[in-house]
Amino acid sequence: MVIHNDGTTADRLMGGHSDFTHSISVHQTKMEDSTMKMRPLNQGLEIPAGGSVGLEAPLVKANGAP
Repeated sequence: MVIHNDGTTADRLMGGHSDFTHSISVHQTKMEDSTMKMRPLNQGLEIPAGGSVGLEAPLVKANGAP
């Protein structure tokens, strides 16, 4: 998925919502000491003015989710 910012100022993706889950959070995945780790981006993900960001969207079933 690619999100475009056609505006003249930077924007910030903080999370989202969907019909299939109660919340969507933004994380960064990176390799640390031969282990892939996910960390939340508490300040969101900056989308530069006139730019775009590519996202991967793994779907993780939350505890208690149908």
